[in-house]
Amino acid sequence: TQLFLDEIRAARGRGVDVTSEVLPYEAGSALISSAVFGRDWQTIFGIDYPDVEWAATGERFNKSTWDEYRREHPDGAVIHHYLKKDWTRRALTEPGVIVVSDLLPMKDRETSVAPHNGAFSRVLGRYVREEQLLDLPTAIRKMTLLPARRLEGIAPAFRRKGRIQQGADADITIFDPTTVIDRATYRDPYQESAGI
Repeated sequence: TQLFLDEIRAARGRGVDVTSEVLPYEAGSALISSAVFGRDWQTIFGIDYPDVEWAATGERFNKSTWDEYRREHPDGAVIHHYLKKDWTRRALTEPGVIVVSDLLPMKDRETSVAPHNGAFSRVLGRYVREEQLLDLPTAIRKMTLLPARRLEGIAPAFRRKGRIQQGADADITIFDPTTVIDRATYRDPYQESAGI
């Protein structure tokens, strides 16, 4: 992570318009039939079969079960554990790194791939309140103003986003900083965050 962040910092120093973002989780979820798993995913992610679990049951894979599930259950979701908490923590503290969520709108609980819900609540509850890794204004800025500023050059509507001021859009989330926390997990992604 540090090498990656150093490269970004050096590029910015040379005038290159580059930024980065962090999703505050250490795993990802996708369909077992996803294109990435048709390539050398072990090398790409630096993991192996036991680092991947079947989302429905928590079962971990070996080569035999992996091949069987890809063939017989292509619409099933897997959770691949490929990141380290230290990487997440380091990226969160880097100035200019945007905090993101990869949650997409869900049609319904039965047909959606297991999205993970609660990225911003996780940052506010775990990394601001519990670990005191970030102060509250910095965390909010990384989730609101930084992404708005990143996008406003190509989408002028974002000049009215991510800030509370006269003329801005009133996109406000009210939360209790003493109780806000994510409750969703990769195996149970539909739990709403607390304290919102």
